[in-house]
Amino acid sequence: MYQIKEYDDGGDRYDFDSSAYLARVTVQDKGDGTLDCHTQYSSDEDNNWTGEVPVFKNDTLTQMPVAGADGFGGLIATGGVILVLSALAWIHRRHRIQ
Repeated sequence: MYQIKEYDDGGDRYDFDSSAYLARVTVQDKGDGTLDCHTQYSSDEDNNWTGEVPVFKNDTLTQMPVAGADGFGGLIATGGVILVLSALAWIHRRHRIQ
């Protein structure tokens, strides 16, 4: 019997699933030189053994920047300056052509 659970590396960007499951593997000799393996799973809370593979659900933790802290403000300002300079260059070019 094996226990399956995720390893929480202590990172602050993910909320790991703390579920634990048991896996019971039965190996049978088929008599023709091959083996047959059958795996059943159960959660620690019950003894209902099924063939359904357990699924771990993790969440990604995101945090918005604090007001006044570094965030997207500089990037947005830079993009705005580039747009204004591009518009001015386009207007200047249009006036020179005419």
